[in-house]
Amino acid sequence: MRFLASLLTAAALAIVANPVAAKDKEADGPRVVAFVSYLDRHGVKLAHDKKIWWRVVKPKPTGYTLLVALRPFPQSATAAQMKAEAGQISLRFWLNTVAHLGMSLSMQTAKPELVRQGMEGPLNRRLLRLFDAYRPVPIGR
Repeated sequence: MRFLASLLTAAALAIVANPVAAKDKEADGPRVVAFVSYLDRHGVKLAHDKKIWWRVVKPKPTGYTLLVALRPFPQSATAAQMKAEAGQISLRFWLNTVAHLGMSLSMQTAKPELVRQGMEGPLNRRLLRLFDAYRPVPIGR
């Protein structure tokens, strides 16, 4: 019993000590919605799929489905904390530390030959370029 209590205490202290661990993982949170709107204004439309995943619906990829995972980080998180937290996730997340967002790309296809073409294709490069260039407008402006 004491062992279990020690484990629970250690877990609670880890969450308090690491503000990134107390995540704001809302798929439809204000920072995620603002970024999705930004992409829409730049010709890339996303539709919410499930949890943190969004599906690219415009321009529609040919032969595959392109999925985008968007992960918000608390405003109080430092760049180092975001990088450390993203490193613990099994997906490869690109970070935009100004926007406090992480983004990962994945694709679904029945044609394995399309994987390399899609992952290195112009749509992915465009998404990454837009993600890197994104600078959020402060809420209330």
